[in-house]
Amino acid sequence: MKKIILLFCLLAATPAIAQLTDSTFYGNIKAGMLKSEYERNISETRVRIINDEYALLPVFHKGQELTELNMESEPLADYSLIEKKMLALYEVISTKYGRANTLSLISDPNTIPYEGKAVITYWDLGKKHVSIGARRVGNMYVAVYNVYIKDYEELLTDRDNDREQKARKEAGTKF
Repeated sequence: MKKIILLFCLLAATPAIAQLTDSTFYGNIKAGMLKSEYERNISETRVRIINDEYALLPVFHKGQELTELNMESEPLADYSLIEKKMLALYEVISTKYGRANTLSLISDPNTIPYEGKAVITYWDLGKKHVSIGARRVGNMYVAVYNVYIKDYEELLTDRDNDREQKARKEAGTKF
């Protein structure tokens, strides 16, 4: 029943994820933002956090609603510098969300997968998931911040499927 109510909230208004949880990803960037709104209102593609610069990498559901935000440092060969960047991110983010339950540093950077990332810490804040980690790019390493709303992509997919099914039924009545 709860899933149906959540689905109706999403059907009622496009950026309805704001009704479900704290939808702030970073600054004025929020879950459910339309891509056109993002492009109109978010002029920067890179942000500075303390002394480090990060690229903003938004992820949009079918090119429309913002469902996830990644922020990545520049690639560096020296993993110890990436580790410092991850710890600096942790210190900054923990000022808002409190200390995470775990903080597991990566003892061997060679274990970081080429595809995906190794997470050192995360926060589950209701439906909002925030994580800090690292990934490899060739022989280089990148510090990664990731935030998304759990099950949001699935709710949007369900909404889209319902719309498509309704459109098919309406089109079918013309035959």
